[in-house]
Amino acid sequence: MANDKDFVVAGAVEVGKDTKVTVGSIGSSTVTDISGYNLGVASYQSKSLDLSGQMTGANGLYFKEDGLSLYVASGSGDSIYQYSLSTAWDVSTASYANKSVSVASQSTSPVEVLLSTTGTKMYVVDYLERVYQYTLSTGWDVSTATYDSVQLNTSSDPSGSLRGGDLKPDGTILYLVSESSPDSVYEYTMSTAFDLSTASYSSNSFNISAQSTTPTDVKFTIDGTKFYVLDTVDDKIWQFALSTAWDLSTASYES
Repeated sequence: MANDKDFVVAGAVEVGKDTKVTVGSIGSSTVTDISGYNLGVASYQSKSLDLSGQMTGANGLYFKEDGLSLYVASGSGDSIYQYSLSTAWDVSTASYANKSVSVASQSTSPVEVLLSTTGTKMYVVDYLERVYQYTLSTGWDVSTATYDSVQLNTSSDPSGSLRGGDLKPDGTILYLVSESSPDSVYEYTMSTAFDLSTASYSSNSFNISAQSTTPTDVKFTIDGTKFYVLDTVDDKIWQFALSTAWDLSTASYES
């Protein structure tokens, strides 16, 4: 989630359909006013970014915490592309940074890209039940990424085909959303922060099938008390609350 007033609508439904990133305003909330993250007052700001110069199909995206860099996972080129924003969080000011990295040797169906808070670790979620870990020798510069030969295989867990994910800021929890029955968000814990080799399924999940039957992505607020699920067929974003931050077992739909 952006730590300013904008909620970025992203994933296969919006980015993949039109090869654009779009933004909607959700009031004047900030990190210290997390209650403002309410989709009930969202409106389109008429701002977008055309990605067609780099790709024909885009999936998940990730924003640097200062809102000045954007990273997009492309399913068409099996690559991660980097963009720079001259005005933080305003995608209409974004331009291609001429930086990318191919992940084709590992992922043939990348659906999500995530980065650590230092920008030195990158994670690529693959539709085929895998998550791959990379190191960036220069923080936040994807052109310096190399594969760590570390992957998380979720095929033995109930998560099924993966469509997106998110990281807890401290790097101890990875959340993955699956479109397999039942459509759910799944929780993986890392005993060593940001080290995917220490990740394991926590047996914690939340069934979202009553709302979304074709989930495309999941994103959490900065404090872990809300998360949002994007649906690729209904063209909707669903909002959920956690009574205990970051604990999926306490989640509920906020209607």
